Amino acid sequence: MKVVHSFYKRNYKPIIEMYENEIFALSIQDLEKTNFKNNMFDYITSLSVIEHGVNIQNYFKEMNRILKKGAVLSTASDYWPDKLVNKIIDKDTRKMSPNNVFSKEEIEKKVIDVAEKNGFTLNEPIDFTHEDKVVH
Repeated sequence: MKVVHSFYKRNYKPIIEMYENEIFALSIQDLEKTNFKNNMFDYITSLSVIEHGVNIQNYFKEMNRILKKGAVLSTASDYWPDKLVNKIIDKDTRKMSPNNVFSKEEIEKKVIDVAEKNGFTLNEPIDFTHEDKVVH
């Protein structure tokens, strides 16, 4: 288990304690380089993760490694049609990367391109509908 900042330890403690039992196996790791075995998972869900300083090339490479052939990767991220910059800086997040709200162009030209280069294909069109800004 690799924890980068003490911020994570403090904020994840209630989650870790809630799921510490025989039903769930909770593992906090570097998403770009896990210690999971090759071809281990049938399905991986990543919700609002890649916009937090994750190298998407490394992310999709790692997901491809740990997913079984024909498995499903569901990745969701913060989005707004035009580029938004959201830098959250306080005493706990000072060392962390800024929160990157992807633009439609970044998703279409960068994220999807990197995913496809790592063996992934979209199984349905991306829903770009929106109502309220993800950052105010």
